[in-house]
Amino acid sequence: MAPVPPAARVPDGALVCVWYRVPAAARDATIAAAREIQREVGAAFRVEAAELHLRSDLPGVSTGPSAAQPAADDDPTLMETYQLADAADAAAFLALLADQAVRRLPDLVAARHVELFRPCPCAW
Repeated sequence: MAPVPPAARVPDGALVCVWYRVPAAARDATIAAAREIQREVGAAFRVEAAELHLRSDLPGVSTGPSAAQPAADDDPTLMETYQLADAADAAAFLALLADQAVRRLPDLVAARHVELFRPCPCAW
């Protein structure tokens, strides 16, 4: 297999974040499916840590155009995170994530958002 060009690689220590909204009625099934996606991706790539988060507003802090807190039955936002142990082929990693989402997350309210964060240089 030919080496992946540096520009096509996810940097060492990168954090890949994927967030999306799901219908409230599908929350538990979507959480289960997202955990399966994380197991599948973790087996295919050197994922140091994978986490799943359910969005929650900070009490008394407005995070949107309105200070109103979302109702308990609003469509929740989930975020999958993947801490990569070392550089990975970005195209293959993201393609597997997209394929898994199509197969396992059919009930999303809107499009998935994928973002990449890398560690900041430390000046301690």
